Amino acid sequence: MGRSLFISSFRKLPRGVTWLLVYFFILEIGVRFLWDPRIIGEQWYRICPSYDYGYDYTKPLFYGRGGNLTCYPTQYCELYRQSLPGNKTAREFRIFVFGSSVARGTPSCNFPLMVGEELHRGFPRIYWHVNNFSVPGYGSTRMALLLKKAIRYGPDVIIIAVHGSNEYEDERDLAYAKAVNAGFNRILCASHCIVLTKKIFPSLFPSENTLPSTGEDEPAASRKSENLKRWGSSINKNLDDMIAAARARHIPVVLMGRAMRDYGKDPFESARTDTINNSIKNHSRSGDVLYFDTQSVLSGYIPPAGRHNPALFQDTSHLTEEGHRRIARALYELIARHLSAGPHPGTAG
Repeated sequence: MGRSLFISSFRKLPRGVTWLLVYFFILEIGVRFLWDPRIIGEQWYRICPSYDYGYDYTKPLFYGRGGNLTCYPTQYCELYRQSLPGNKTAREFRIFVFGSSVARGTPSCNFPLMVGEELHRGFPRIYWHVNNFSVPGYGSTRMALLLKKAIRYGPDVIIIAVHGSNEYEDERDLAYAKAVNAGFNRILCASHCIVLTKKIFPSLFPSENTLPSTGEDEPAASRKSENLKRWGSSINKNLDDMIAAARARHIPVVLMGRAMRDYGKDPFESARTDTINNSIKNHSRSGDVLYFDTQSVLSGYIPPAGRHNPALFQDTSHLTEEGHRRIARALYELIARHLSAGPHPGTAG
C-alpha cells in the first residue's frame, strides 16, 4: 500500500522535475560509488567533505598503504604528507609535534625535521620518527583535536608549541563550520554529490572571500582585552585536555614557550608573550610535563666568531633556517637528557 502510494505520488510530479530527481539520484549513487570521502588521496585532498574543523572521529588520521600508515593533508588541515610504519617495533621511538605555522616551517626547513636528523646522528641504534603535525592558522583548540586523533599511533614524546596568536582563527573557522551545518544546510550536506560540487566549484572559480566576514580582523580583535582574556582561557583549557590525553597513555609532554621578534629596544620584549609563557609554565609543574624556554634559547644565541649574527626571524613570528636550527639543537639536548634518565630502545649496551 505504502509503495503504491509513493509511486502514484511520484507519477504526479511534472515530467521535468521527475527526470531531474532521477538524474540527481543516479549522480548521487555514482559519486558515492566512485568517491569515498573517507580516503583522501593526493589528488583529492582539496575536496575533503568534512566541515567540522576538518575532523571526523569516525575516520582515521592515517591510511594504510604498502605496509605503512600515510597521513594526507586536507583543505582544513594542511599537514605535511608523512608516514609511519604500520607496526611499531621495540627499537622505534616516535615524537609527535603539534603547532602552527611557526613550527610547521617549510618542508625542508623546520625544527621537527632537524630534531629528527640530530637524533639519528646522536642515537643511530634507535629508529626515529619525528612527525610534524603543525598546521598554519591552528590555535590550541584545533591542536587539541588533532592530538586526540594522532595519539593512538603511539608517540613516545609529545611536543606542543602553542603560539597564542591563532585563537582568533579557531573561533572564526568554528563559526563558519556551524553556519555551514545550520538549518537546511545540514540536509544538503548529507549528499555527497552536493558536497563534492560545493568543494569543486570554488577551486574552478576562486574567490578571495572564502570565509564569511566577522566584521573584525585579527589585529583589531587582538587589541580587545576581553578577547585576549577569553583566548587565554581557551589555551589553558586545551593545554589541560592535551596533557590529560597524554597522561592517560603515560606519554611525557614538552610544552614550548612562545618567542616573538619585537623591533623595539629589547628584541624579545613583549608583555603578551610573557603572559602566554607564564600560562604555559603553570602547566609544567610536574615531572611528566617539561617547559622549553624558546625565548631564552633564541635570545641567548651567540654567533660563531667571525660571522655576522644571522636573523633568527623572517618576520615577528616565523623563524629563519638559523632559528629553526637553534631550537632543534636545544630540543635534541633536552630529549637526549630524557633518554639518558631511563631505559629506552637502543640506548643500553
